[in-house]
Amino acid sequence: MPQGLDVPDLTLVILYGVPQTIIDLRQRKGRTGRTPGINALCLMIAEAWACGALTAEKHAEHKPSVKEKRTEPAIIHYATCHVCRRQVIMDYSGENHSDGKIFIRCPT
Repeated sequence: MPQGLDVPDLTLVILYGVPQTIIDLRQRKGRTGRTPGINALCLMIAEAWACGALTAEKHAEHKPSVKEKRTEPAIIHYATCHVCRRQVIMDYSGENHSDGKIFIRCPT
């Protein structure tokens, strides 16, 4: 039996917590926007440690969880970057984005 979600016209996916890998992220957010002409949104609600939002005091006391230890650095970069996140994913996977089309109206 196939796994995954095959729902047409899905326009919103909310991820609670960061996935452990860019591949997981890509699969989960790839559920949105499959229908041409329909705008879609994937919202990721990330933990404070993934966004670098721990204060110096909290960071000194903070013990990394198992999830933090297993999360690849590319996800942390994705959560904290100040550039187009599509560019981060394409750079990670070695895809060509020289045509410039993906950067049109990309909110950061």
